[in-house]
Amino acid sequence: MIRCTIIGAGPVGTLMGLLLAERGHPVRLIERRPDPRGTPPQAGRSINLALAARGLTALEQAGLSQVVAPQMIAMPGRLVHELAGSLQFLPYGQNEREVIYAVSRERLGVALIEAAAAHPRIELQFDARCLDLDPVAGTLALRDERSGATRSERFEIALAADGAGSAVRAALAARGYSRVREEPLAHDYKELTIAAFTGADQTGRWPLEP
Repeated sequence: MIRCTIIGAGPVGTLMGLLLAERGHPVRLIERRPDPRGTPPQAGRSINLALAARGLTALEQAGLSQVVAPQMIAMPGRLVHELAGSLQFLPYGQNEREVIYAVSRERLGVALIEAAAAHPRIELQFDARCLDLDPVAGTLALRDERSGATRSERFEIALAADGAGSAVRAALAARGYSRVREEPLAHDYKELTIAAFTGADQTGRWPLEP
């Protein structure tokens, strides 16, 4: 079977590696960040993800649906707070069965990494940043994020899952294999934590809908 090298071991890259490994392919997962099983999550990346039917199906095919299910929170819709103080509920689906599920990015990532680490066909490399990719020579230029040392490795098939600032995409664009237009957003997001309420008030009503 062809060996697949995946650049980026986030949720997408790791899930792709698990599915390929289940089909018999040896897989090498390369990730620039440290192993999430032993390091705290990167600041600003803890925003929850929303899983719809496609994501749930993929997790089921990878044999992880039972592992992730206890971490999911059903989201039937969004609640719009009007300026005058009224509330408007907007369902996501056409009926009450059509919901999406919130899941922690950190917990989902760790669950996927644990499954990949346990798979005999998957090799994990952390703290390895992809600097360049040469599709003609079939080589990757990597840098060890701990020592700063650089090295070159060969690949049979390389799959890019290295996010918005993809080094693979930049390498292909620099060689004329693809055209890229990047437009960074002028804004960011602010993450707020709202502590859970411990119970109802004297009227029996919750201050915030559970």
